[in-house]
Amino acid sequence: MNISNGAVLFLGLATFFVAYSQMRIASAKARLDLYNRRFAIYICALEYYLLLNNDASEAEIKEKSISFTKAARESIFLFDTIDGISGTMHDIMQDGSIIREYIRADKDYDSGRQRDETSLLHQASINARDDFYKKLGLLEQQIDKYIEFRNIEGWTFLSFGKGTRLQTRRSAGYARSRSH
Repeated sequence: MNISNGAVLFLGLATFFVAYSQMRIASAKARLDLYNRRFAIYICALEYYLLLNNDASEAEIKEKSISFTKAARESIFLFDTIDGISGTMHDIMQDGSIIREYIRADKDYDSGRQRDETSLLHQASINARDDFYKKLGLLEQQIDKYIEFRNIEGWTFLSFGKGTRLQTRRSAGYARSRSH
């Protein structure tokens, strides 16, 4: 009877450790998935900016505009409202619309569109490009706390041991400057 009690206890502990490990793995996976979705928002904004500032076809611009609009809407659910990320994404979307309108007007200029109208759109486009660039910088600051790995400890069994520590160059430099 004593051996069977010991076996049951051992099996129960083994089951507990497996379940606990699975819980930790699932939690880490959820955090990684959330990180990836948040980082994809930033990448989408960056790609949209780069596409609008290069010679891209109307089809490419339209496709990226649609994906950016989806990312802007998704940002509402992925970030805290107080950080202002969804507002910045909305502002970028408006700048992108102005730039797209000018690109279309400039291509249509040869087909009889008034040059004055195109000139006004050109100036609005220049202003929108400058604003887009500034808003992209603002987005980088706003999203930084969500996507920057400054200090990561590797998984250890029941948190025994030190694990693996990874620091980015920025945080390592910060730690060095504080120690001097």
